[in-house]
Amino acid sequence: MVKTYYRKKCKTSSFLPSPSRLHIINTEMYPYLPDLLALQLESFRFFLEKALIEEIENGFQGIPTSQGTLQVDARHYKLLRPRYPPEMCLENIQSYDARLYIPLALVPHGSTGQPRFSYYCIGKIPLLTERGNFLINGVRRVVLNQMVRCPNIYYKVHLLPRNKRSYIVSFVSDRGVWIRFERGKGDAIFVRINDYKKIGLFIFLRALGITDKILRESVSSHQSLWYSLEQGDPSTRRAALRYLGWIFGTTEQSRDKRTS
Repeated sequence: MVKTYYRKKCKTSSFLPSPSRLHIINTEMYPYLPDLLALQLESFRFFLEKALIEEIENGFQGIPTSQGTLQVDARHYKLLRPRYPPEMCLENIQSYDARLYIPLALVPHGSTGQPRFSYYCIGKIPLLTERGNFLINGVRRVVLNQMVRCPNIYYKVHLLPRNKRSYIVSFVSDRGVWIRFERGKGDAIFVRINDYKKIGLFIFLRALGITDKILRESVSSHQSLWYSLEQGDPSTRRAALRYLGWIFGTTEQSRDKRTS
């Protein structure tokens, strides 16, 4: 019987074995130790080689605009080298990630020429280390169950019954609150700040100090805003701010009752 000895390194603690303790492994009972990290590494490789390309194509391919159609060449995306190696990310409490650049081209309507692509950064992707884990803010993570979106403007379309569509625009900031614009029933536009109760569009605009004159000069189609007047239109900015304070206060009180 062949025996292999090795010295296990561990931290000094009352419930951990001594650093000088010898451990014995029977190589006849366990002739082959599988690579437990192979599944994690192969899964991340599949994500970079195939799954990421499909996600980019589904999210950016053929987006119509007023000037043309947005085209993307997802197969030639680029990942920049991480700013810090994994060891420095652990020491400096940083994330081990890379900036993602994709080639985009705006093809004008009726154009038959070859599109000219330019690279644009759309965010960062956490990278997998050789040990099969991620480094998020200096902490090792095996599974990323929640990804924080990069600061940007996001557009989303919800399919409603009777083949209707609802459009959502989210403003994700690096610091501070998140603001979301939603189109509800009757084509009325609502505003949701973080997870608070949604409010009418004009209540939010009055709180920012936007007057009717600014709206007439900024918005080309005024009819799209008429449906939102039914949700409330404070006469002054102070009244709008007072209403927002009441909304935020009642929401916090309901949350406290649930937690208690």
